[in-house]
Amino acid sequence: MKKPEERDSADMLIVRAESYTAPANRGMGASSRIRCRGLNHKSTHKPLGAESKMAGLTFRTRFGYGVGHVLNDLCSAMWFTYLLIYFHHVLLFNNSLAGVVLLIGQVADALSTPFVGKEADRTDDLAFCARYGRRKSWHLAGTICVLCAFPFIFLGCLGCSGASDWAQVVYYAPFVVIFQFGWASTQISHLALIPNITQDPNDRTELNAIRYAFTVASNITVYLVTWLVLGLESQDPEAGIGPRDINKFRYIVFIVLAIGCLFVTLFHVMVKEDNLPDYATWQRVAINNAEASEPSQAEGTNVASSSACVPVHCRMTATDWLKDRQFYQVAFLYMGTRLFCNLTQAYVPIYLQDSLHLSEESVAYIPLVMYVSGFLTTMILKALNKFIGRKASFILGTLIGGAACIGIWLGEGDVYCKYLLYVVTAMLGAGGSIMLITSLSITADLIGPNIESGAFVYGAMSFTDKLSNGIAVMLIQNLNPCTTNPIRSLQQCLLVLQAGHHHQHLSVSNYSQWAHTVRSVAKCSHVCPMYVYTYVMCTGRTGPMSATYATSSLRV
Repeated sequence: MKKPEERDSADMLIVRAESYTAPANRGMGASSRIRCRGLNHKSTHKPLGAESKMAGLTFRTRFGYGVGHVLNDLCSAMWFTYLLIYFHHVLLFNNSLAGVVLLIGQVADALSTPFVGKEADRTDDLAFCARYGRRKSWHLAGTICVLCAFPFIFLGCLGCSGASDWAQVVYYAPFVVIFQFGWASTQISHLALIPNITQDPNDRTELNAIRYAFTVASNITVYLVTWLVLGLESQDPEAGIGPRDINKFRYIVFIVLAIGCLFVTLFHVMVKEDNLPDYATWQRVAINNAEASEPSQAEGTNVASSSACVPVHCRMTATDWLKDRQFYQVAFLYMGTRLFCNLTQAYVPIYLQDSLHLSEESVAYIPLVMYVSGFLTTMILKALNKFIGRKASFILGTLIGGAACIGIWLGEGDVYCKYLLYVVTAMLGAGGSIMLITSLSITADLIGPNIESGAFVYGAMSFTDKLSNGIAVMLIQNLNPCTTNPIRSLQQCLLVLQAGHHHQHLSVSNYSQWAHTVRSVAKCSHVCPMYVYTYVMCTGRTGPMSATYATSSLRV
């Protein structure tokens, strides 16, 4: 057996008949994972049972898979874009308590994702799960949780007249936890379907692009609905969002949930979960094929000339993944991407209201521009990944997103608000789309044929994402408002500094040196010196854990 030199995320290791050994002599431990999964061969042989999945995906499968996350995407758009505004401007919670509500949700989501990932990979399913499919069963359970809990977050506190803000937080907490558990179940099971559906890396990129296209379309839908509801019923178009708008948010929530239910139904009808063979099946079929194709010595055939091939699949458990260095590299990459996308989504509306003092409708049509740009970008991503590769595509996305953040930092005045703001937000959408889709494709490449533990990998990635976002928002809310600068708000500095997770390549040895460098470069010494440490805590090491740097060491 030749030792591989590079990783090929799409193929199993092909072992020729002359190198075949008995199962007892074939080691499949965690230490041999890179050796087993890393061969970059040119063979035309495909894994057993994968021919149909490599032949191409039907339109029914593509469309059905794409709409499977629409309900989650609609709720996510409401959660990240309007939760802070709703609790702070409508319910009149202070900044810290609004951040506490979001932090509770992010922590619940972070804790749920590894649990869901681990349980969704179990093979000893109930009879219903075995017939319906492990992934789709968890998807269905998560959908029910989302539909039951999410409306109560935006209905206002029922029977809480005169209650303190902290008492209302206690009221909302169970609904937030149930919603986030359901959201995590739906997300992880939906992502884990990709390796089940296809083993072709280009098809995986396409599925991720389709999935993200519907994510963008879902966000656009939320912003259009919000624009219509806020615009049609607004008595004072120039006024900001306030307590009088509580009923408008109720209408918005019920509309988006109805749309989400429709698409979830389409997903469960159109997509059939057809699991690839598990580890034991791979081994049995491989051995049988090898023995059946190996000629006898009596025939005088040269065994070394045989072209019989045996696919050997190295089973990966959760413990094996935790021992893999690239697992952590991809986790940091995914975390940085989600920090960029989610913090941008959460703080652009607040930036529009508190920094630029635009009308209440701006919280709908400005994010709409951002996501239309992201939607258009998804149309070229498959070709982009194919011709320039994963790493180059990701770096291109970081450059576009970073340029947009610099534009936010420098932008002010009427010309900026009337014209340049749309260019900046369009760049935010394009950069975020490229980074997110590419990072998801890299995660699918990391899983490769190890679909038996794919849900755990996606769960672990989401754990870093949710927890880091929750901590970042909580710290930012506690530091807001900043009393040292009456001109620019903290949100404006946020949108610039969070891009540094992807762009900074500074040589620093400790937190104080890194903070000093950021203050000097970004000119944030007039805002809040402690804010720089918020960003440093988000990056997670002594200096920036650059996502661009992370990609440079990935063999993808």
